[in-house]
Amino acid sequence: MPDVANQFAIQCLTFGTERVKEKCQSLSQEESLQPMGFGHNCVNWTIGHMLKTRKFLLEVLGDQSFEWTERDDEAYGDADTVEEAASKAAAGRDLSQLLEDLDTTYNLLKKALAEKDLRDFEGKRPFFSGEAAVHEIAGFMIWHEGTHVGEIGVICEALKS
Repeated sequence: MPDVANQFAIQCLTFGTERVKEKCQSLSQEESLQPMGFGHNCVNWTIGHMLKTRKFLLEVLGDQSFEWTERDDEAYGDADTVEEAASKAAAGRDLSQLLEDLDTTYNLLKKALAEKDLRDFEGKRPFFSGEAAVHEIAGFMIWHEGTHVGEIGVICEALKS
């Protein structure tokens, strides 16, 4: 049985996956690419950015199976403006694929987190401009995803009004 940190990570990923899918269920592809004028990125870019983060976490946990290309990295990488993020996302995956990918990465992460405790990974891994233990990387990535889950809630509410 995974320790409390793994269980918490799984709960956060479950909530995030379900919340994003719920908020996005009635959005069109066009709506998902609409740039937001109040400092938030479009839905498509935000979900793609979450998937990029999940891909990184999967790799840290030893799973290389999620298909993610250099083109995806470019489409969902850092952007200087919300308009740039929307433009980059337009060259990325469509909303329905992103939502399917949320399920795929959720299942892969849940499996990885059920198999080995975060604190049982030895050594440090490259992280930003330094290194960190796997449990530290996972903690940051879960927090990071949570901020984007909240952002998607705000964006979807704005799109409805």
